[in-house]
Amino acid sequence: MPEHVFLVDNTTGKKYRLNGVLPSASLPAGSAAGVAKAFAPLIRYPVEELPPKVDLRNDMTEIENQDPLAQQIGSCTAHGFAGAYE
Repeated sequence: MPEHVFLVDNTTGKKYRLNGVLPSASLPAGSAAGVAKAFAPLIRYPVEELPPKVDLRNDMTEIENQDPLAQQIGSCTAHGFAGAYE
C-alpha cells in the first residue's frame, strides 16, 4: 500500500491528505459491453468560436472541509463527483 502524504497548514497545524485515490477493483457498468462513446465527435468547436478564457467560479459549489475520517479513506474524489453531479 502506498505511503500517505499530507499537506500541513502551518497556521493551524491541520493535516490534509493528498493522493487518497483508491483504485477500483471492477470496471464501470457497460464498459465491458462497449457502451462508452468517444467524447470528441459529440462536441467539437473551432478555436475561433471559443472564448480566450472562462470564469466558472459562480457555477462551482462551495469547498467542503473533509473530516478526519474522510482523510483516512480518501473521499475527496467522491466529493468532486458529487459537486459535478450538483
